[in-house]
Amino acid sequence: MACASLTGLAQYSGDPKTEWYLNAHATRQSLQYAVANLPYKGGNTMTGMALNYILQNNFKANVGLRPDSRKIGVLVTDGKSQDEIIVNSQKLRDSGIELYAIGVKDADENELRSIASHPDDIHMYNVKDFSFLLDIVDDLTVNLCNSVKGPGTVSHILD
Repeated sequence: MACASLTGLAQYSGDPKTEWYLNAHATRQSLQYAVANLPYKGGNTMTGMALNYILQNNFKANVGLRPDSRKIGVLVTDGKSQDEIIVNSQKLRDSGIELYAIGVKDADENELRSIASHPDDIHMYNVKDFSFLLDIVDDLTVNLCNSVKGPGTVSHILD
């Protein structure tokens, strides 16, 4: 199943960085190549900082956000945040951004629930290891496509 959307990606540890903006990849092949060649960014887990960063830098018209599009953020983390996440995740939701939270390995399930939009059974996932991400792809794809409901914007965050 595929749904049309623009995709941006920011990685974080102690210093969030936009890898590409919403308007960077015009084709699916270009996006897949970028994902396949994405270096892993290890380090700290400053999730609150990353959430604030994407609100301030990635969900903007000058980097590809269309005014009529759905705004969706997907956070992927493999650890417990070292900073405050509740206020910044609420700011994103208050700005009309629907949030998905995906935890891997040592992610804190209570934090994932605090970040994810409701209901949790659609917006929150937690897997024991990166190899288990394959187990959630189909379900996540269906839920993301349902969230998009037409032209949309998906921004991913990887830790």
